[in-house]
Amino acid sequence: MEIVSKLMKRTYSRTDKIRKVIQSIFHMVNSGHHVIAVGWIQADNTVKGGTGWGVELAKLFNRPLSVYDQERKGGFSWEDSQWAENTPVITSDTFVGTGRYLSDDGLQALRDLFIRSFVPAEQK
Repeated sequence: MEIVSKLMKRTYSRTDKIRKVIQSIFHMVNSGHHVIAVGWIQADNTVKGGTGWGVELAKLFNRPLSVYDQERKGGFSWEDSQWAENTPVITSDTFVGTGRYLSDDGLQALRDLFIRSFVPAEQK
């Protein structure tokens, strides 16, 4: 919790509730291979809110990482320590999804991701 707080340059209360949320996010990211998030990429290259915790852990654990930025309405991957615009596809057996407050565009981006990743080409 302290390492990610320093990376994100944010402080969080030490209440049991936030600690349990952070623990849940840690276990999700630790168990998954590809991390997929929906949120807002900020100017400092972090992602807003609790979703940002999962994103920073993915960076720290060197996981494939994709974020749909709801403000820019586009997909990005973390590559060579920067965000690169792309259209992600889920290719691993274990993946993690995180995000809250999905806009209609964010929800559609997830639908499109699942279609690209799991629907056979002849059924698209």
